[in-house]
Amino acid sequence: MNAVECRQMRVSFVAENALSFFRLCRLADNTPRSVEVTLPIAVSKFMEGREMGAEEFFVFWKNERFVLKETSCVLNLHSRFRGSLLAVAQASQLGRALSLCRNVDPNPENLVLAGAFPPSVCDQAIPLSIALVRLEIGRGRHHGKCRLVVRSDCHVLSQGIRDLISLQVATPQPAPLPLSSS
Repeated sequence: MNAVECRQMRVSFVAENALSFFRLCRLADNTPRSVEVTLPIAVSKFMEGREMGAEEFFVFWKNERFVLKETSCVLNLHSRFRGSLLAVAQASQLGRALSLCRNVDPNPENLVLAGAFPPSVCDQAIPLSIALVRLEIGRGRHHGKCRLVVRSDCHVLSQGIRDLISLQVATPQPAPLPLSSS
């Protein structure tokens, strides 16, 4: 059996000009090198669901740092999800990156989820990052629509989770047509 030595690396997440990317300044062998990768990288791959009760959830949800880094959007639910709250809940969990938090929202048709980087990923160099998600499923004249709100202590993480959930549950939008010059 071969032993593998893992070293810690510092990675920074940056959002400039509406493009999100992460920057790696040194390789694992401590060689100075700058590498930039455009996001989205599926951050859900590195996260795990975190079950929370209503009290713990709202401590984070109402925290000023989380409120300031909120991202939200209104989606047209894909037709395969209309009428199936269970299917929306399963798709919104992004594998096991987010856990459904039960009895947090008084409306049983709204979904509340939470996830975090596991303790093995977080240490003094990387603080604990938590993502909180609220999906409000439209009824009546808003049937087929969904309001998605994501809060985190990191704006780039909020945007990434919002975009991943949007890709899972929303109707795909057609690509914009190129402008013709005549």
